[in-house]
This record gives sequence, C-alpha cells and structure tokens, in this order.
Amino acid sequence: LAQKVRTGIELMDEIFANEGPLDLASARGTVTVAAADSMGLAIVPALSQALADAAPNVTLDVRLPDPDHLREWLTEGECDIAVGHFPDPHPDLRSTPLFPQPLSCISARGRKDSPLTLDDYLQRTHVVFGSPFSPRSTLEQTLTRALSAAGHDRMRSVRVSSVLVIPYIVAGSQHVATLPTWMCRHFAGLLNLQVSPVPIDLPPIENAM
Repeated sequence: LAQKVRTGIELMDEIFANEGPLDLASARGTVTVAAADSMGLAIVPALSQALADAAPNVTLDVRLPDPDHLREWLTEGECDIAVGHFPDPHPDLRSTPLFPQPLSCISARGRKDSPLTLDDYLQRTHVVFGSPFSPRSTLEQTLTRALSAAGHDRMRSVRVSSVLVIPYIVAGSQHVATLPTWMCRHFAGLLNLQVSPVPIDLPPIENAM
C-alpha cells in the first residue's frame, strides 16, 4: 500500500511540478476574479489592460462575489482571486489588504443643496444593492450594523442587483443612496447628483484580495 501511495504522490508531483519560469507572453488559460461592480469599475479596466499587455492569450473572467460561497469557490478552483470588502474571511483563506473605501451619500441636486443631516438620511427612502436575486453585500451589511448599533435603520424602498444603476435611479428621484466616495464623485460628474458625507460614524470599509 505504501508503494502505491508513493507512486501516486510522485505522479501528482510530476503533473503539478513547476517545470520552469512562466512565459506570460505565450501562456494560455483563464483567470477568474470575483469582484463586486464597484470594485470592478475601480480596478478591472487597468487590470484588463495590464493582462492584455503581459499575457495576451489569457482570458479574464469577472464574476460577482458571493461571501457565503467564497471559500468554496476558491478551494474548488471556481474562482482564482476575490477582491472586495470581506470583513470575516475564513481562516483557511490567504488575504492581503489593499486599500480603504470610505463611503458617502448621493441625492438628486435641488435648488438649495446642503449636506444630508442624520434626520434627512433616516427620513428619506434609500436605494440599496441587494435584491432577492443578488448575492449578499458585505458593504451593505457593515452599514446596516453601524446604523443598528446607533439605534437607527434605513427605509430600503428600491433594491437592485447592480450597484451601477443606483446613481441613475437617485438622479431621477427623491431617493438617496450610500456608496463608495470615489464612485459618488465619479457619477456626480456625469449626473445631477449631490455628494454628502454619511451622517454617522462608520467602521473602516477595508478592501482585501
């Protein structure tokens, strides 16, 4: 039995052995990255160009992360890398911190714009990521917990399965939304939006790989 096991291990070593330095220019295959829409908008354009320059024959697949299945995806090879806000990563996963992601509020511009107060924020209706047909959002959960700890909650009137439609909904309605600050500023340059600080103290929104 020991000899059979040894032979099997040697065969696996041969199959998975690193036979030399990787030649990116001729490498073929697929790299699958799990990233939420906001992270995809932030990093995928530069990542896709870097990959095209270094490894033109490698395909980049981007999928929405599902925190409830992230360990399973990474362990079983359904996904190679996950990037985003994962406040409670499984201890089996290797993690590298990337950068913080502060949050801001957006609302449609009016005649007399002023930053949203806490009362405004709680009385207005909100557009949130997290329809019943989308994965759980760790960012939304972090925000909800911070509000709950302060004894508050939001009126979630519109729930969507893509963060990218939220600014357009807000710009054409009386709803408000809470999104990464850089994203608020980006869409405020395109749409009729006002950007305000979130009127409560929030824990750090840290992104990791």
